[in-house]
Amino acid sequence: MPTKNQKMLLRRALLLLTLFVFFPATAHERAAMRFDRLTVADGLAQSAVMDVVQDNQGFMWFATENGLDRFDGVRFRNYRLERGVEGSLESNFARDLELAADGSLWVATDGGGVSRWDPTTDRFTTWRHDPGNPATLSSDRIRTIAAAPDGTIWIGTRENGLHRLTPTSGELIHIAHDASDPNSLSNNEVFDIAIAPDGAVWVGTLKGLNRIDPQSLGIERVTLDDAGAEGAGDDYIRTLAFDADGTLWIGTQDSGLAALNLQTMEITRSAADPAVPGSLPSNQVNTLYIDSADRLWVGTENGLSLRLPGHDTFQTFTHDATDSSSIGGNAIFSIFQDRGDVLWVGTRTFGVSRWNPRSWSFGHVVLEQDGENSTPNITAFSTPTEDEVWVGTFGEGILIADRYGDVREKYTHDPEDPGSLGDDRVMALLTDSNGTVWAGTMRAGLNRIDRETGRVERYVNDPEDPASLAANGVMSLLEASTGHIWVGTFGGGVSRLDPTTGHFDNFSHVPGDATSLSNPRATSVAESPNGVIFVGTDGGGLNVFSAATSTWQAITHDPANPASLSSNTVYA
Repeated sequence: MPTKNQKMLLRRALLLLTLFVFFPATAHERAAMRFDRLTVADGLAQSAVMDVVQDNQGFMWFATENGLDRFDGVRFRNYRLERGVEGSLESNFARDLELAADGSLWVATDGGGVSRWDPTTDRFTTWRHDPGNPATLSSDRIRTIAAAPDGTIWIGTRENGLHRLTPTSGELIHIAHDASDPNSLSNNEVFDIAIAPDGAVWVGTLKGLNRIDPQSLGIERVTLDDAGAEGAGDDYIRTLAFDADGTLWIGTQDSGLAALNLQTMEITRSAADPAVPGSLPSNQVNTLYIDSADRLWVGTENGLSLRLPGHDTFQTFTHDATDSSSIGGNAIFSIFQDRGDVLWVGTRTFGVSRWNPRSWSFGHVVLEQDGENSTPNITAFSTPTEDEVWVGTFGEGILIADRYGDVREKYTHDPEDPGSLGDDRVMALLTDSNGTVWAGTMRAGLNRIDRETGRVERYVNDPEDPASLAANGVMSLLEASTGHIWVGTFGGGVSRLDPTTGHFDNFSHVPGDATSLSNPRATSVAESPNGVIFVGTDGGGLNVFSAATSTWQAITHDPANPASLSSNTVYA
């Protein structure tokens, strides 16, 4: 059964594949974040990505100004207005998305009302405004939508207030601003809706913040100045998000970011100030997102900012026209983290950028080498002992750090020393049951490290020796319950090493042979509790190994079968 460390390595396969495909053999540059981008050229319907979600089947959905896109990891499917076709979208301008508890996807459109996508029928049911029927939506121009735990759907319009929809009955309740009633909605232009942990509905509008009791529908207007803020507040609220502590984060049009403590009703503000390092890059905050590590991501008009828990400053990431791995654009419209922890960032004019947080430098613990901070591009981890972490990097070899991040030792490539690390670009690390550390490299095969002597034994491909490693690019490692080391390679399939003999059994992709590995790029390797080996590939789906016959069975995606594998690219 895979160890905890082995599972961690498997989950990093997306990063490793990105490095193999997008980095040349001589690459040795360093960056805090590396994005890859999806644009119109890849099949995205339009470049402005207003919102991003993931459904229960694992598909990614993107709301754009020219339709709704579903992405399976390889291909896009575009959903658009089809005049005369029942069950299609009724507007191509999709503004906001919300996944309900039943797996349905709700789509707020500008001009076509609210649509609900049914995953069982792959069709849409739409709620529209009917001027002759006051029981319908007050407007077809919908800006935002939120699903409450009780199943009700809250709908914010561009100019006619708010609605609460009960899908089971179809009942729509209209909540609007009344100039003569201070207990009404503060403004009819609704920009965002957030459901609090206690079930209260918070609504940000052009002129202020509102708290709505979901049972009585009573409204309390919350004035930020009155909540304890110093200085003038900004009533133009664009976005809302709750963190794990229940703090309400508020993004404004012109005054940056505010954090509202719901217990004390005190406000803490963060604003852009070019003279202050670590401040926001812009006071226009378009979107907010709290990820699985409780990190706050702030999408502004001038870049993506990150605030770590317990910190008051921000790190900002911006587009660099000379760096194709930088974020696609600076005007950030949407942020979402999928179940694999990949962060998706929608921009105004450059599609969507995605980033794997496991590619970042040591989980934001700053490594120190010789008393100075070190921020290498980290690709792999292994923990031979409780007191040390082996850190594989892309370009700086292997760093051995203590639990406090102090680097005590390094393994690097020395062209004059055949007993040194074969390549400083380390793509996978594994500590086996005997305590031996194995390193998979980008161009120098598999390296076996003797922790006592510090010497490295290299296993590389020899075209004249069929018992050598299948290819020199190593993407993934696994120690099986049999004691064999399985090595996923880039281009050579998967190799199985007998550590006692040093010989490999190689399993390659043979075109036309359905019993061979389905693809030569083995992105991940895993073992089931009963000892069955599974190999994920880049483009060939999932492969199951039969030890009795030394053959493979491929499990692949079938567009005509919704019960098939969701994508043929398997990362972990």
